[in-house]
Amino acid sequence: MRDESDHENPTRLIIIPRSNRVDVAALMDHLFATTDLERSYRVNLNMIGLNGRPHVKGLLEILTEWLQFRTSTVTRRLQHRLDEINYRLHILEGLMIVYLNLDEIIKIIRKEDEPKPVLMKRFKLSDEQADAI
Repeated sequence: MRDESDHENPTRLIIIPRSNRVDVAALMDHLFATTDLERSYRVNLNMIGLNGRPHVKGLLEILTEWLQFRTSTVTRRLQHRLDEINYRLHILEGLMIVYLNLDEIIKIIRKEDEPKPVLMKRFKLSDEQADAI
């Protein structure tokens, strides 16, 4: 018996009979019967798919649905992050307007009882930008 396992073939055993008189087919039958060289495992592939219904699936179908799930998950996560960044940029645009017109905005805030609608009308700010100010 010789072990030829390496990084390309993680498990590779070479069995060489000591004599030419040994029946190779009988030897292999004996090894399969007495060892775990040949073993089958039952696997239940009944699972809930992307459509929300249980179904018995093959390995290719499972991998395809898993890739679809991961793609949609990553897309949703990136879209959420992009939405947060766009919201922050929107707020910063409003703060830039405030910075460029600081004196006038301070006068409006000091004079008016309700400065928010006045700021929104005068500088064309959105509701979120006016709340941030």
